[in-house]
Amino acid sequence: RSPTSPSRAPGGGWNPSTLVLFMGAAPVTGQENIREGVSTMSRADVKTVEFPVNVKFDYAPSRHGLHVSGVYKQSTGLDQHDVVLSADGCKLMGLAQEKMATTFSQVLENAKRAGKKTISLQVAKGAGKALSNKSQEKKGELNLPLPPSWIRLVLWDMDNTLLATHTRGVWFNNTNELTSQVTPAFTHLVPRLLKDGFGVGVVTFSDAQVATAYSEAEGRFGKGGKDLVEPVVKAALKEDLERQGVESKIAEKQAQEMVDSLFIVGALPDFRNVHTKEFREKKMPMSKHWHIEQVKDMHQSKNPSESRVENGEILFFDDSTGNVNAASKSGVNAWWVNPADAFTVSDWQKAIKKLKENGPSKPRT
Repeated sequence: RSPTSPSRAPGGGWNPSTLVLFMGAAPVTGQENIREGVSTMSRADVKTVEFPVNVKFDYAPSRHGLHVSGVYKQSTGLDQHDVVLSADGCKLMGLAQEKMATTFSQVLENAKRAGKKTISLQVAKGAGKALSNKSQEKKGELNLPLPPSWIRLVLWDMDNTLLATHTRGVWFNNTNELTSQVTPAFTHLVPRLLKDGFGVGVVTFSDAQVATAYSEAEGRFGKGGKDLVEPVVKAALKEDLERQGVESKIAEKQAQEMVDSLFIVGALPDFRNVHTKEFREKKMPMSKHWHIEQVKDMHQSKNPSESRVENGEILFFDDSTGNVNAASKSGVNAWWVNPADAFTVSDWQKAIKKLKENGPSKPRT
């Protein structure tokens, strides 16, 4: 779900080609297919842009295509909040988001090898802003069930889970741009869980050390790991409190108190295993196992009179089947989140129902 090192993709941001080479993307069969499923965009919004292959732009894969967050040269025809739907005949919209980023990277590489100066992009102009503002789900007066009493920790992944987008590990723009992408189900549940004494945390492959490496290599400041999670979640919680009528200064204080209560662990295994002495011999596994163990240590340190949390006392949400399977195997109550939707009320309701019916998960050999 994240790259192996802070090498830059031709389009900016993470270099997804360091993960896997995805070939044979579905060809675009016409603009009607491109527009299908993007009801917020009119026909006039979709345009063809001949984009220079040597110009960088930052983007985040979303369910509709590559959401442009910044372009490094004016007059390219591509602007912030545009959504790239296809590139040189390869359809991006509808692909799994990892494959989307990898496919786009490969299209650029192929164009450069062929000596092309531009690639042809199908672009929905300004659609990213409209889609971001579109409410993912109306919370209304939710009355979601709390976990069974034997659950002590509730953990979420960040990208495509508590966030309805993928930051690609390091975010170079204003973190306020991500506030609207925090899922309503998450912002509703965090205050309730904390109030009722549950431990709440975020475990992510987004990594502050990777952000630092980018900054040192390129002189561009980005945020990752805890440095990214904290301001994004705080802004979303504050905004939610203000919607409920809480005065701004009080909402700011309460949101900060909640964020201070979260257990946040961000580390990219591929990066740490190469660049951190601690993990050169004993590797960090390509799962959330190390992250969860860190949270358990943090919880015990904060609550010294309590016993250490067992895996069966943890509820964990992630959009990666690999992370979910690894966690389940170790006895964590892990629930897969569809990355196209991110974390929803339905995910929570189904997970709680399963917990109450089946009891705690047990380790598998």
